[in-house]
Amino acid sequence: TLQTTKENEKDEGVSSSFYQSFLVAAYRKPDYKLGIEPDKKSYANGEQAKLKVTGQYFFGAPLANAKIEWTIKSEDYYFFLPADSGSIYASKWFSFSNDGQYCYFGCRGETAVVEQGKAILDKNGQYTINLPLDIRAKKLSQFYTVEVTAFDLNDQSVSNRVAMPVHQGEYYAGIMSRDSVVKKGKEAGFEVITVDAEGKSVAGKNLEISLFKREWNTIKKKNVDSDFYYENNYENIFVEKKSVLTDQKGHNLVSFTPKNGGDYRVIAEGKDSRGNKIAASALFYVTDEKFINWGEESNDRIELVPDKLEYKIGDTAHILVKSPYRNVYALITHERANIIQKKVIKIVSNAQTIDVPITEKSLPNIFVSVLLVKGDENAAGLITPEN
Repeated sequence: TLQTTKENEKDEGVSSSFYQSFLVAAYRKPDYKLGIEPDKKSYANGEQAKLKVTGQYFFGAPLANAKIEWTIKSEDYYFFLPADSGSIYASKWFSFSNDGQYCYFGCRGETAVVEQGKAILDKNGQYTINLPLDIRAKKLSQFYTVEVTAFDLNDQSVSNRVAMPVHQGEYYAGIMSRDSVVKKGKEAGFEVITVDAEGKSVAGKNLEISLFKREWNTIKKKNVDSDFYYENNYENIFVEKKSVLTDQKGHNLVSFTPKNGGDYRVIAEGKDSRGNKIAASALFYVTDEKFINWGEESNDRIELVPDKLEYKIGDTAHILVKSPYRNVYALITHERANIIQKKVIKIVSNAQTIDVPITEKSLPNIFVSVLLVKGDENAAGLITPEN
């Protein structure tokens, strides 16, 4: 227990004391070690993992007839090909997930307890955990963590753990849009690939590529605080489907030409030899002069969508402004440490794009800001800006 005393500066002889207690546990070096060895480094859905648990005293004798307990947890696993993976598709912006489950760096997903159990090590200090792997109900591949604790005759416990990925199938399908924003009637192109868990190309895989248009339904609903808030739901309407076969590099191209503006979803689907469904999707947007319902939010934010995820010097970024209004004025600024460029333009549709030139001043990144002003033009002192 620690005690500190503070004397009162105004009243002599008056003091305040504070206490804090903590526990110091005696450390005892373990007499034995515990090992966990899976029969494979990674697995595909539908396989069965065999995890060999071994207890052994440091002087060499087996930890015979010892009690063990284990807990197996799963966590969402976002497959991605980093720069050091050695894949020819490394660090490109392919999506390997479906239904909005996109993430590239530092992703944390949902976790769940899969199984808990108890057993007794045999006379050789060994036990095998047989774990059927079924992640069909999950939207993503999973990372399984197996933690085992052993107890000796003195009830001293030693724990160990091992982690292993469980993939949704024997290979991954990836899809990447060449342009995330296109004009109505223009071709939208996509790259599709098939790779294994190490990022190596898997050739000769049949993929069905389906195009869906997302139709939004928006209502304004009164809440318990008597204010009204927007509520949105959507339906993915099937448009068309194409089939592709990946080449020797596990690669192919596919394109669609949307006839209407809005947001679209492209899904690449295949099956492995176990019947596991392999799927990945990508979103893209189509601009139109007509009004498009993007789904209203109960705030004053505007979503800006770049046509690509990265650019190089000399490129021009085309930024979709998902404006809730038409025929309004917008203050556009390009910023990095300070304002690089500013201008006022008129937004004539709620699916208009603005062009941002990428220069050396844009390195290593640039911020684009859009401020909309809606109201009476004369009262606001605005005039139609020159082109």
